[in-house]
Amino acid sequence: MSSLSMLSQVSTANSTTTQRSKQADLNSDSSVQCPITLDVMQDPVTAADGRNYERAAIEGHFATGRHTSPRTGAALASLELGPNRQLQRRCQEFSRKQEARRAGRAQREAEEAAKRTKSEKERERKRDQSRRKRAQKKKKAADS
Repeated sequence: MSSLSMLSQVSTANSTTTQRSKQADLNSDSSVQCPITLDVMQDPVTAADGRNYERAAIEGHFATGRHTSPRTGAALASLELGPNRQLQRRCQEFSRKQEARRAGRAQREAEEAAKRTKSEKERERKRDQSRRKRAQKKKKAADS
């Protein structure tokens, strides 16, 4: 096999692996969750400990006088926070996908409820027919 062919296969494999890891990140709540609030981050920032937090949550942590990492408890070298735009885009994409899943689930549940209601009405109609027939038979038997 030529070295060019091998390089092409390695490149394709790396691309596929990268796509899978990106998809795994989006399917994983922990990659987009703030470790303080456990909610999907809207304004993620990176702290001096290298971890990402929701801006309001980490600022609240600092406002209480704590100058430590919420994850490790270790003292932070700096209280500066840097925006993480790439993570913010992933969080937004994750939120959109979650909303689409919820909407799809709600629609399926509504359709299933409508089917149940329709089948329940059908059963009730048949039950009523059966009761009427029994009542008619009893009336004929009583009249004879």
